[in-house]
Amino acid sequence: MVILDNYIGRAVLGGVLAVLVVVGVLFVLISFAGEFSDIGKANYTYLSALGYVLLRAPRHIYELFPIAAVLGTIIGLGGLAARSELVVMRASGLSVLRLVGAVLRASLLLMLAALLFGEGLAPPAEQYAQQMRIEALQQKISLNTSYGLWIRDGANFIHVQQMTDKRHLRGIFIYNFDRQQRLRSITHARTAELDEEQGWILSDVERSNLANVAALAPEEGRPQVAVSTERLDTLRGFPLLPVEVIDTVSVAPQTLSLWRLGDYIDYLLANGLNADNYELAFWSKVMMPFSIAAMVLLAVPFVAGSMRATSIGQRILVGFMLGIVFFLINKLAGQMGIVYDFPPAVAASVPTLIVLLGGGLLLRRVA
Repeated sequence: MVILDNYIGRAVLGGVLAVLVVVGVLFVLISFAGEFSDIGKANYTYLSALGYVLLRAPRHIYELFPIAAVLGTIIGLGGLAARSELVVMRASGLSVLRLVGAVLRASLLLMLAALLFGEGLAPPAEQYAQQMRIEALQQKISLNTSYGLWIRDGANFIHVQQMTDKRHLRGIFIYNFDRQQRLRSITHARTAELDEEQGWILSDVERSNLANVAALAPEEGRPQVAVSTERLDTLRGFPLLPVEVIDTVSVAPQTLSLWRLGDYIDYLLANGLNADNYELAFWSKVMMPFSIAAMVLLAVPFVAGSMRATSIGQRILVGFMLGIVFFLINKLAGQMGIVYDFPPAVAASVPTLIVLLGGGLLLRRVA
């Protein structure tokens, strides 16, 4: 029976690999065509565009692993059914439960491959691709929103308008507050550069210090504020932001590895900031292996049950629709969780739990 399990596993893995190759090639072609409008600008050539698209492919392949899992499993097992091999196996005593076990063992390799793509290959490749494109197009990095980056670090609220690269910032404003949430100082620097030994070096600095005067202004009934301003050519060793934070916030949460997400979530929570988007990305990555197993499980009853006599085209259509529906529900559940303030772990887990429940019920019908 071990030989039979391995044979089923190879059929499943072959189907999933074929789907991943097709999806990867389609992504590269479509994405490369989408870069044509920027080719020729500055130093962005056809070769640069191709390199950018190829470097981004691992991330998109990783995101489509659940779709590839269900579609590839249906294709692999469907091929066995079309050649009547699955019928012979069932007639020889292969139970549906044993078939599920063989398929799930094969899915362990898919989980390992997804982990390799999602944690080892995709994050550095995606970040290098973005940086390479920015440098080739000679662009500045706009952080997070059209208003730049806003972030809290202890008593400081920091606004960075632009980032030329991860060690060079432009348009920096630092608002410092005391424990009573009263503004103590405003520091503005035209540029900031990170030095390995001295830390952040701010250039063309203007600092306004605010001091509350104890006496009340009789005509207004509120404390007077004394403002003193100083100007500096440079300010060395300023504790602006860790470079890891700049690296993290300049890319989308989905492109970060689990450990980077965990570190940044801790940073946000320690400073009393909202971390829902990053927590959702974290739990989505945690749930990815379980999502792959769930989709593989869901595919089995469609082949072992009513689809034994259907054509390969129908199987592909069913697998594709199942994968797309799961992908959309997964995205929708995550965004609804953020909007309605559900715990990110719950929002990321619900679609997978629904698939597991649905797959289990379908298996009971064909067992």
